[in-house]
Amino acid sequence: MVQTRAQRGLLAFRETIENPCVLSVITKHLEAEDLVCFKQISKDSRFNDVIQYRLSEIHQEQTRKQQVLADLQERVAGIQHIDPGKNRVPVIVDMFDIMCANKWLLEYGILKKRIYEKLIEFTKNPLFRDHGKRYLTALFGERLVISYPPRTLTTTW
Repeated sequence: MVQTRAQRGLLAFRETIENPCVLSVITKHLEAEDLVCFKQISKDSRFNDVIQYRLSEIHQEQTRKQQVLADLQERVAGIQHIDPGKNRVPVIVDMFDIMCANKWLLEYGILKKRIYEKLIEFTKNPLFRDHGKRYLTALFGERLVISYPPRTLTTTW
């Protein structure tokens, strides 16, 4: 039987795309919507298993991100409700520890800018200065050198 060039190309495409190793590499670069459309290419069970596995990974990752964001929103609301006379530093430190554990939060440009501005603001506060410098280094890789104003000698004659 003679195969046309198009038939050979289609056969090569199917052999390549249905290889689980190649398919897993391809699926790492696709979004969930694309994977759903991609799933309709073949009826092969290995093909569909690899795509379904990647879709479940994406779903778990999105669920985890939503949980972390909800936890941070709850903590920010809790900080705002603490009386100004009480020490907020332990709660803020706990919140920034969560941010250090989830650096993917910095992928969001607006959130990254806001966190950076808050840390700079915190370094100006004597109660939070050391923590602010530590988290600035941990999250952004920046070392902040704070120069204290020179002391002046006051003498009375």
